[in-house]
Amino acid sequence: MALWTAYRKSAKVCLTKTSMRLPIPQILLLTTFLVLLRPVAGGAPITSQPELEQLYKSAEEAFQHQQWDRAQKLFGGVLVEAYEERGRVRRLAGRFQLAVGDLERAHQLAPEKLAILGELGQAHLGNQQFNVAASELEKVVAGGSRNPQIVAALGQAYFSLRKLKLARANLERALQADPSNYLTAYTLGLVLLEQKDLVAASRAFSRLRQAVGDSATFRLLVGRAYEDTGFHQQGDRELRRALELDPKIHFAHFLLGMSALQQGESARVDEAQGEFEAEIREHPEEFAPAYFLGVVFESKRNWERAKSYLDQAARMEPDDADVHFHLGEVESESGDLTEAVKNLEKSIALTTISSHAHYQRGRAHYLLSRLYLKLAAADKASQEANLAQKLSAERAAGEREKMSQLLRSSVKKIGEQPALVTWAEMSPPPAVNPDLDTRETLYTRVLANSYNRLGLIAAQKKQFDAAVHEFASVAELQPDFPKVDFNLGLAAFRAQRLPEAIAAFQRVLARDPTDASSRQLLGLAQFEHGDFAEALPNLEAVESAGPAEPELLLALGTCLARAGRSAEAKNVFSRLAEAHSNLPELHLFLGQAAYAEGRTSEAVAELHKALALDPRTSRAHLYLGLIALDAGQLQTAQTEFEAELHSYPDDQKARYHLAYVLLQEQKRAEGIRLLQQILQANPGYADAHYSLGKVFVEEGRLGRGIVELETAVRLDPSKAYSHYQLGRAYLKAGKIQEAQRELERARELKDRRPGTTDK
Repeated sequence: MALWTAYRKSAKVCLTKTSMRLPIPQILLLTTFLVLLRPVAGGAPITSQPELEQLYKSAEEAFQHQQWDRAQKLFGGVLVEAYEERGRVRRLAGRFQLAVGDLERAHQLAPEKLAILGELGQAHLGNQQFNVAASELEKVVAGGSRNPQIVAALGQAYFSLRKLKLARANLERALQADPSNYLTAYTLGLVLLEQKDLVAASRAFSRLRQAVGDSATFRLLVGRAYEDTGFHQQGDRELRRALELDPKIHFAHFLLGMSALQQGESARVDEAQGEFEAEIREHPEEFAPAYFLGVVFESKRNWERAKSYLDQAARMEPDDADVHFHLGEVESESGDLTEAVKNLEKSIALTTISSHAHYQRGRAHYLLSRLYLKLAAADKASQEANLAQKLSAERAAGEREKMSQLLRSSVKKIGEQPALVTWAEMSPPPAVNPDLDTRETLYTRVLANSYNRLGLIAAQKKQFDAAVHEFASVAELQPDFPKVDFNLGLAAFRAQRLPEAIAAFQRVLARDPTDASSRQLLGLAQFEHGDFAEALPNLEAVESAGPAEPELLLALGTCLARAGRSAEAKNVFSRLAEAHSNLPELHLFLGQAAYAEGRTSEAVAELHKALALDPRTSRAHLYLGLIALDAGQLQTAQTEFEAELHSYPDDQKARYHLAYVLLQEQKRAEGIRLLQQILQANPGYADAHYSLGKVFVEEGRLGRGIVELETAVRLDPSKAYSHYQLGRAYLKAGKIQEAQRELERARELKDRRPGTTDK
């Protein structure tokens, strides 16, 4: 019934002469017709995919032999094929929006493949995105495709865009290549009728009938096509033939009744009434004949019968604005004032904006003004009269116009709509298809496995940002994929995307609180992010379970010291020194701990010890740079950060702090370049967005600065300094309310964690 709402909004029965085309529940008729055409209507049947299977097996073999580059390339090919096939399955199942998403991904991965673009064009067609579909299908045809299904789809797109000459040429070409495609043949008949080529259309329908066989459904569908285009004589003949073949067929009587009204002779209103009554006797559950019978009896001023049928229609579709409008009119005439007010007010509330709605709302307000006068509600009557004057061509004091004029003004021609027939109506309705559903599930699993392998390969290559992307894709496709959140969290931790790592490990622990590895990594991620209070219970829980690694002991000792538990912290650091006295990592950890506690000279000494044992000790130069930066020794800090990057070019934290120093030294171009490098490698690096936004604001590039600062806040809302700088930027932009919100948030975060308002 929902389809009827759309058709009624664009066309109402008219009891006087008009050129309005016939509003028919097209999808119901076409769906029935396509049952006969199912072998060809939905496109070629889905076959097995041995190529994809072989490609996947080759990728797995390369992965097992640790041939990372080859495996990466092969799994990339698997993604293309799997997205293409899943998109195709979804298109054939009528899931057009999902199909578009899959095929767009496949096209992005392999833009040179015209076959994917052809599938994408057909999916956009199914999704009623006609301009996009036509553009894509044109490229496929221009690229040399002779696939009749693609050419027919292009014809369908042109037809929906009302480009009839192009539609006809492509549909004729497709039909010549594949005469057995009955759907193409029928669509061509519709185009010919739109061109008023009655002879060619009749010939096309005759050939089609010979091919598919005569049936009541076929006659009904062809009859509707004739009626739509104003060929009522031919349409009536087909509809009566449909009733001869099947006296109980849906909508034939209704269509004949509408045809009688369309031909504009007032004497034929009784004929239309008879057809509607015949329809409702056979199919009392249908909304359309009940609604139109109510309107017909309203036009005859037979209020009792009009109300009976309109009440029936309202029970079927209680949220239909037009039904309540006509009920309100009938009740106002029959003296049921209270119910009339209720229905007219409901009609106004439900009416959408259109030229027809504009008139109808004005008429409803006018009637309400009269009803409120009768109900002695003068204020409401005056208010409604004023609204009526704004919305309606009637004068509030004018006489009631004739019913035929009222109905005529409610008509909007279907021909004014962008498409008479849409591709969605030409396809069988989405239905549960076990084969399609099974294949969709299979392709989803192939995609998830491929992304997981690509994530593992990226991690092996230490491309942790790429690994985060791949594992996030796994989680999106299959949230219950084994270990996906752990892998995502670990990759994010290695990439220093700490908020993402924290969120992933929290999801793991929500499912399994006993997972010690995830709890340890969660604690370490929280520690590195500066969430010492949150990290402490996780680190204590892991440390108490058995021997702890140096990294864990360092983090635990630091958190204990931050929590004021000095004796316990000292004990942890003593254990650390006893167990790992000759390791450069120990001195690195001790240096980090001393730095965290403000013991700067001790920190510097320990970090130099680490470098003496191993000049490439990871992060030693980084922390020496941070200590120099805190002391305002910018040149020393720059030297240390550059030394860290020399040993570890992918250390984005060192690159970020080097950029920060360069900005402090007013070397803005070089600093901005480094920040952009960071974001190219890791778009989720919140502090890089923050610093870039801050410098843009300082340079007067306020719009770009606000975008970067907003991104920083979105990626990591826990940083007071990001909210503070965003609030200041909003103030400069005159966005007072937004500025107050951000500055207040900065104050709240500063109160929780002192010393973090600015950076």
